[in-house]
Amino acid sequence: MQILERLGDRKVIPVVALLGFIVMTGMSMAIGVAQPFFRLISGGVELTEEDNGEVVALVPGQELTITLYGNPTTGYEWRVASLDSSRLRQLGEGEWRPESGATGSGGPYTFRFEAVEPGQSTLQLVNQFPGEEPVETFEVTVMVSRQ
Repeated sequence: MQILERLGDRKVIPVVALLGFIVMTGMSMAIGVAQPFFRLISGGVELTEEDNGEVVALVPGQELTITLYGNPTTGYEWRVASLDSSRLRQLGEGEWRPESGATGSGGPYTFRFEAVEPGQSTLQLVNQFPGEEPVETFEVTVMVSRQ
């Protein structure tokens, strides 16, 4: 307490805020939600293959973008397999863009969603040839909280 008294009133708030941030970060890492905590405060959320299996925290109106690599020239395409429309709304169709102009080149698929109502759901995308079992699955748990 003597340290805070010496700092003066103007220094106490930043020190307390910094200590609170450190404690919250440590707690979120301990329970495995460090990434969603930081994503929640940073605006729109962008996910890639590396985020498969993660938990994502959103608030209503916040956008979620998922980018996955694929190659539809082989017949395999990424598509949304499971979506709770009461929690997330898909914004348009998934888009694919080739990485180069070379015939048969792959590239990123991009899917965009918007958080709608508070609650928890699973969002699943699959990469599959029509009529066959998926060769890849991407799945995240989405937690939409009140603002």
